[in-house]
Amino acid sequence: MLSIAVINAQSVRPKVCCLNDLIIDRGLDILFITETWIKRSHGDYGMLVNQLCPNGFSYIDKTRKTKGGGGVGIVYNKKLKMVEISITSNPKSFEWMATCCNDSIAILTVYRPPNKKSLPDFINELDVVLAELSINYSSIIIAGDINIHMERSNDQFTQGFIDILVDNGLKYHMDGSITQY
Repeated sequence: MLSIAVINAQSVRPKVCCLNDLIIDRGLDILFITETWIKRSHGDYGMLVNQLCPNGFSYIDKTRKTKGGGGVGIVYNKKLKMVEISITSNPKSFEWMATCCNDSIAILTVYRPPNKKSLPDFINELDVVLAELSINYSSIIIAGDINIHMERSNDQFTQGFIDILVDNGLKYHMDGSITQY
């Protein structure tokens, strides 16, 4: 069994040591990070990645192409074979990175900014991405920050998200609200 965690870092830069310690202290195999706020073009990118990854771990990311902020990344144990995979759909309502773990599990790392206007597009685009991934993968993990209040079970977008999971043979595994105010 894999030990995984998801964190919205809102900038990895000042937290690299804490994130490294989190991975070690919790015995994580994979740490999914949203809002990394780093770019490969930054002069200290390599140093940040080295500080972020404990011994035996590696890092893969997809940085935001336009304006600052955003980005998703994965710190993972090198014993796992993690590679980025291509998909033909290109969602615009959320930031994402599709990867494959150990040649069998598709992982979709997601960050959807908290914009209510993008929720209908998010639901539709996520459904398309999952349909595409399910063609080649029987096991799919979605990890990230979707900014949907799952504790509001009567909300149309919460229900829409759950419906997409069920339609694609997936299950939501978090309990209660994890939003921090």
